[in-house]
Amino acid sequence: MQQINRVISSSTSADNIVEHRMTEQFILSKAFPIFVSHHNDYYKKRFLLLEPIMKKQTSRAFNQNALMAGGFNLSAALFSCWWMAYRRMYLPATIFMLIEFGALVLLGRHFDNVFWLFTIVNICVGLIGNSMYFKHCNIQLVNCHTYEEYKQKGGTSPVSCLSFITLSIFVCLISDFAG
Repeated sequence: MQQINRVISSSTSADNIVEHRMTEQFILSKAFPIFVSHHNDYYKKRFLLLEPIMKKQTSRAFNQNALMAGGFNLSAALFSCWWMAYRRMYLPATIFMLIEFGALVLLGRHFDNVFWLFTIVNICVGLIGNSMYFKHCNIQLVNCHTYEEYKQKGGTSPVSCLSFITLSIFVCLISDFAG
């Protein structure tokens, strides 16, 4: 809260802080840590690498350079859909969770197959995690029109992460009892 108050007091009005794109100017601003929240130094470095590549893109799809330019995100690789939920990327988190649950149901108790599939999926998430998060932040910034929306759409959500973890445990228990 002190950090938010410092940013507000350092500008003439809160509306001056609202940016509508993830630009280099925004990444280097005092508002970036508020929007990204935890580990903002890590994301600042990664986003500064991604910003010129993403700016050159003409389509909404990722190109290979953009996917790899963000580097490997270990948290995204280890926690995949839970990391996405924590970073408020709810649609990708849901999609990856459905993929993992579908694999769990289809492959059943064949531990080796499930383990390798999850490992491959999580490594892919680690490789594209920073690019996905950069794209997500851009979309959120474009949709922000007031400072309150800006604070609300950014940051992290431990509650969402815990909800996804709880759902994961619940589905695993159900699939264990059903199988």
